[in-house]
Amino acid sequence: PTNLSGYSAAPFTVLFHPSTPGLKTASITLSTNDPVTPSFVINLQATAVVPPQIKLKNATGVVINNSAVPAVNDSTDFGSVYLSHPRAYNFRLLNTGGDTLKISSTLFSGPNAADFYIGTAYPTVVLPNDSTFFNIVFNPAVTGVKNTTVTFSSNDPAAPSFALNIKGMASTPPLISIVNGANNSLNSNALPSINDSTDFGITDVGVPVIHNFKIKNFGSDTLKITNALFAGADMSSFSYGTAPSYIIAGNDSTSFSIVFNPSTAASKGASLTFSSNDPNMANFEIDLAGTANTPPQIMVENGNSNFLTSGVPASIIDSTDFGATALNVSVTRNFKIKNVGTDTLKITNALFAGSDMSSYSYG
Repeated sequence: PTNLSGYSAAPFTVLFHPSTPGLKTASITLSTNDPVTPSFVINLQATAVVPPQIKLKNATGVVINNSAVPAVNDSTDFGSVYLSHPRAYNFRLLNTGGDTLKISSTLFSGPNAADFYIGTAYPTVVLPNDSTFFNIVFNPAVTGVKNTTVTFSSNDPAAPSFALNIKGMASTPPLISIVNGANNSLNSNALPSINDSTDFGITDVGVPVIHNFKIKNFGSDTLKITNALFAGADMSSFSYGTAPSYIIAGNDSTSFSIVFNPSTAASKGASLTFSSNDPNMANFEIDLAGTANTPPQIMVENGNSNFLTSGVPASIIDSTDFGATALNVSVTRNFKIKNVGTDTLKITNALFAGSDMSSYSYG
């Protein structure tokens, strides 16, 4: 109760403080001794709204909490990305409040802020119970673990600064390279060459030739060999001596060997293809070649084309028995050495022997 003297005033304040949303009405009745208006009624009205409320989700609807640690399941951990191979993840910004959400700024901060950016622009005004979409691109410049924080400043009174923590790993992709035992590089699909050991040269049937090689991974990410197959008409002439490892860590290598072991005489050709996760060389093909000869094989025949047998007693039939002759009268027999193999026969010695060897000589 207040008493006011003539021609005076008394100020008062009305506070509107709703606890639930919606239209709110009330009235104030001032009871006085005014004979004309003994009850002065003041009708009040106001609308209570839920303030703007920011919320973030990833593309699959997983809620991302303010200042949360980056995680794979909510797309804030971008995983491993190769240099020059950017990765973009989509996000949804929601306003779950009853008033308009106004984004005043979006700021990337932290040591690796330059490696992340907004790829798709989005409206800075989001109506109540509405949403908008945007994406963040991870495009690192150098290798290593990358971290940044995206801060959304808005008129959400409960979260005026919403911090989205994100991270990723930058690496160089696996890079396959193959060298021979002399560290000479092989080129994929190149013609077989003696220089890089893909041409195995000439060997005899049944005499294997082994060449050593090494697979190198010049990338920082793991090289994974998914397949390694011999192919071609003569693939059975080539095989592993030692098989390589199929998992090769960054900047590491694995050794292997190839055996050329032909079963028939001819020029042989095949290929060995390594399939891997190298994005620039998914299939590295080594073309192989070699020539197989039958080994040198000596045959001796007389002038009548009758073949001699090694180590058997002398015979009239093969002309090794010279028969009877008078002293100091020479008897001549003609023979021929043949090589019935495809490889070169090399005579390293041809010596007469025995107690009567002085009675024989070359004509």
